[in-house]
Amino acid sequence: MRCWKNSITMKTSLLLSFLCLSVCCHAQVSSSQRSRTSFAQSFSRGSWLVGAQGGYSRGQLLSHNLSTQAYGGYFVANKLLVGLGTSWSRETFETLKTIDYSVGPLVRLQLTRTRFSPFLMASYQIGRSENSGYYQIRQITPVVTTGPNQTPVTTYLTTGMSWFGSRISKTAFYQSLGAGFSYAVCPALRVELVMNWQGKSGSPRSDIRLGNGFYQPQLGINYQLGNAR
Repeated sequence: MRCWKNSITMKTSLLLSFLCLSVCCHAQVSSSQRSRTSFAQSFSRGSWLVGAQGGYSRGQLLSHNLSTQAYGGYFVANKLLVGLGTSWSRETFETLKTIDYSVGPLVRLQLTRTRFSPFLMASYQIGRSENSGYYQIRQITPVVTTGPNQTPVTTYLTTGMSWFGSRISKTAFYQSLGAGFSYAVCPALRVELVMNWQGKSGSPRSDIRLGNGFYQPQLGINYQLGNAR
């Protein structure tokens, strides 16, 4: 009798364990399906995206560059955003300082509608570039002349170049290209890592070549407002 009762107890325990495991597996699958469904609606046509990103690296002309960018846009098609961006950057070297601020249109393309999504972005902006500071370069050049009795005499000529500007401001044009990955913390909120190329020219007719700019890794965050369809 005791063996029979133990057998029933064991069978009951196994059945309950199987039922619990089935419920847990079903809940996990349902949650995974809901997650895939929610991310499949990301970057939908008719929704909005706002965000910001920033980074630090060696600059285009000076040693240190700190850049930030804020943007917002509208998805004119699934995964394709058109919007407006504004940028601010500061380059420094010793007493020299350059501050740039600009605004202009941007385009962003998300390559997938998944939790981990690569993207491409580009912008062209117009703004102001302000230079200030003091810098001096000295160069010593040996000069050989003929002295008495045809004896060569070496003297040293010191030349220099100084640059100073209390605040020299001029109009500038800025180009930016970026490629990176975004990760969804939740369906609407994402963090991202992007490698950004930034260029600057004094005229819209200037040649835009990659050698004229610099690369900078940046971190960012964005938030999507609404998923229309």
